[in-house]
Amino acid sequence: MTSDTSIEDELGVPSNAIALPSKEVPWCCSIVINILEGSSKREAKIELSKETCLRENGRCIIVGRQAKFADIRLDHKSISRRHSFLFYRCTGEGRYELVLQDTGTKHGTFVNGERVDSKDDSVLLKN
Repeated sequence: MTSDTSIEDELGVPSNAIALPSKEVPWCCSIVINILEGSSKREAKIELSKETCLRENGRCIIVGRQAKFADIRLDHKSISRRHSFLFYRCTGEGRYELVLQDTGTKHGTFVNGERVDSKDDSVLLKN
């Protein structure tokens, strides 16, 4: 099996990304993922807290269809094997952002109806 680090490097996860979730980041959140297909919608809700642990030594949470690599698995034909990832970024002393980045997928990743450019990231939360 490929190591967490090489998967994350392949995805382009920044080397300074703080593992998500992290005991360093003092807040919790819920993330709702909607899978849209025509007029129908399926929803997945993810709860993140300081106690949540998905993968040891990971710098991000990978969302995707492939069970081998995705921390959050969404089994749908519009979801890529490794669709997007979430991570924390430190923006100053005691200041953090929760960041979402698309991996260049065909169907894209959207936040509040706006497509996330795979070359950029989308800040979901700040403290």
